[in-house]
Amino acid sequence: MSCYLCAYQRIEVPQKGQPLPAGSPVAVHDDLATCSTCRVWACSLHGTRYGVFECAICMPASATKRALIAGAPPSVPGAAAAVQAHQAGTRASEAMRGRVAAALNRVRDDHQKARIQAVASLVGPTTDEPNVVGNLAEVIRKQADLQRGFVFNVRGRETSGTMAIEPIAAAVRTTFGSVELAEFTPEVVVTVTGALILATQTADAGSRATLASRVLGPQEIPAPWTVTHPALLDPVLWMVGTAYQLVP
Repeated sequence: MSCYLCAYQRIEVPQKGQPLPAGSPVAVHDDLATCSTCRVWACSLHGTRYGVFECAICMPASATKRALIAGAPPSVPGAAAAVQAHQAGTRASEAMRGRVAAALNRVRDDHQKARIQAVASLVGPTTDEPNVVGNLAEVIRKQADLQRGFVFNVRGRETSGTMAIEPIAAAVRTTFGSVELAEFTPEVVVTVTGALILATQTADAGSRATLASRVLGPQEIPAPWTVTHPALLDPVLWMVGTAYQLVP
């Protein structure tokens, strides 16, 4: 076995969660356990255990879903992730949190439109219009000027490739299409801000240095389609990150 995140990204500057103690018989990049949410293997630097083990991809997504979905069932991953994300969100500037609040308003508006315009389809979007909930792929295509169906998978690496964005959009529709959204309180905004920061630092090599005590400005969140490893962004953070880029 091997850690999923180590397999998909360079690991010279990995993100630390719960580091191994000195003298541990396990190397830092050895797989430790399977993520309780997505079931991939993760190592000590790309996974944390607070009651249950969760990888660095799913942790910010769990926090976001916990914050945004009204009546989300209590869960150990969601509760622990929300606390970690909230702590990260306190390092963001007021400008960044304000931009996240505006992005969440876009999510709410598009969520309402998508539910009103919903069409019966097994695999298609719920609306033909650009909509971050019902048709995220169309929003991304317009923003990134992409050919239909694909977004660049890597940037400035030895290898290159593409990944389909329609499945990402389908995952967002499935997650948010049939739920009610929570009230977007200041606490929710801070939590989602932190989740966006943590997700970006996992998926984008150029953003790792921003994990510091200094205040983070709004320009430090790149678009999901420009990060070095977009495959390491959960669809939920693709939605929030795309809405974030739409804010003037």
